[in-house]
Amino acid sequence: KLNELWPEVLNELGKQKKMALLNFIKVGQIAPCDIKRGKMTLYYEGKAYKQMVELEKPVIEGAIKKVTGLDIIIKDFKQLSDIKQKTSQDQPNSTETSGYKAQNKQIKEKSPEKASDEEFRSDVISFFGKDIVEIEE
Repeated sequence: KLNELWPEVLNELGKQKKMALLNFIKVGQIAPCDIKRGKMTLYYEGKAYKQMVELEKPVIEGAIKKVTGLDIIIKDFKQLSDIKQKTSQDQPNSTETSGYKAQNKQIKEKSPEKASDEEFRSDVISFFGKDIVEIEE
């Protein structure tokens, strides 16, 4: 059900003016994977995006609570490419299981193109501030 409400969670982050966080979520293809006992796992693609989003878990959890009324804790992240690779190995005649396939299709439909290095740097600087960020080439 959270997959259906995820766009509303993202809208809530937009209302809170969390544009940098929202950008990391979209570009990093971060979306719900599963929820068990109030603990949620998120899909991600791109370690840098995951790290940025991890820093803002309380903000995302707050947006989830506002939209759903549920106290959800973000417990873990799973990389999409690892899941896709594992699923392909587990089922050689099928590239994906139906549950993953449906969720991955939703993510691909919603995900924008990857940000360039310059766009990423700009997003990181706007997120943390230029006095904190030090870019190493």
